[in-house]
Amino acid sequence: TGAPAAGKSSTAHALKERVRPLEVWEFGERLRQHLSQTAPTISQEDLRRESARVITPADVAAVDRQLVEWTAEIRGASHVVID
Repeated sequence: TGAPAAGKSSTAHALKERVRPLEVWEFGERLRQHLSQTAPTISQEDLRRESARVITPADVAAVDRQLVEWTAEIRGASHVVID
């Protein structure tokens, strides 16, 4: 966790270049992908600017379930960073 624009994603991707194997789960991007099923033009910037209006607890719960499934699949073969 950390403040917006603090460099969390940049740090995760820098680690991916140095640590092998390493997979990065980008929660914001996965949430955007999930929301694009009902709002196909939503951008990452839209999420940052209007998150309270466009994201529901059910959306977060759905992406949380995806994260748990993904982690269970990938963790045996790779280090994991959740961003």
